[in-house]
Amino acid sequence: HAWLNPYRAHHTTGKDISSRSVVRTNPERVYLLKEGFWWMDPAMKATQDHTSRVVMDIVKRYDVDGIHFDDYFYPYREPNLEFPDQASYAAYKKTGQSKDDWRRQNVDELILALSETIKSKKPWVQFGISPFGVWRNQSKDPKGSPTQAGQTNYDDLFADVLLWMKNGWIDYLIPQLYWSMEHRLASHRILADWWSNNSYGVPVYLGNGPYKIREDSDVAWKEPKELITQVHY
Repeated sequence: HAWLNPYRAHHTTGKDISSRSVVRTNPERVYLLKEGFWWMDPAMKATQDHTSRVVMDIVKRYDVDGIHFDDYFYPYREPNLEFPDQASYAAYKKTGQSKDDWRRQNVDELILALSETIKSKKPWVQFGISPFGVWRNQSKDPKGSPTQAGQTNYDDLFADVLLWMKNGWIDYLIPQLYWSMEHRLASHRILADWWSNNSYGVPVYLGNGPYKIREDSDVAWKEPKELITQVHY
C-alpha cells in the first residue's frame, strides 16, 4: 500500500525545498503555517486536482494493492496558530455555511473523487484511511465515543470519517489507537469497541503505537504486556 499525506506540501524534515515542489511552482496554493511547514489549501480545485494526479500516477504506473492516507487532513490545531484560509472561505463557501462545515465539505469532496477515480482505473486497488483515533467526543455528539480527547477528526481535522464509511467511499480504516488500554481520557479498550460498533460494515484494523513503549509519560507503557494485551484484545 502506498502511504501518503494528502495536503502537506513541505515538512521541516525535508530540509531544502525542491524547485519542483508545489511550494515553488504554485505558491498561491500553499500556506506557511510556521517555519518550515507548508500546507496546500484543501478548498482549491487545483489542490484536489494535484492530489488526484499524484494518486493516479501511482495507481497507473505501480503494482500497488492500495492507496493509504495518513491522519493529516486539515492540520492539528495549535495555540495561536489559525489555518489562514479566510480568503478561500469567503470565495467558495455556500450561503450560510459555517467554516467548519465548509472545511469538512472540502475534504469530503477529495475523498469521494479519489475513491471514484481509483476504482475507475483499477477496481481491485483498495483505498484506506488511517485517521486520528477519536471521531468525536460524546460531549459534542451523542454518537461519539466516551472519551475526552483534546482534538478529534470531526471538529479539529475536519475529517468526517464515519460519513466516508457510511457512504462506502473507503475500503478499510485503521484508526490510530495510540493510547494504553485503560487511559483516562482515551482508552484503547473503549475506542476499539467504539470503532468496531461504528464501522458501517467497513473493515477496521486497529493502529497500535509501539513507539510509546518506555518512551511515554503514561506509565502503562512501561508494562511489558501492554502492547500484547492490546493485540490480544
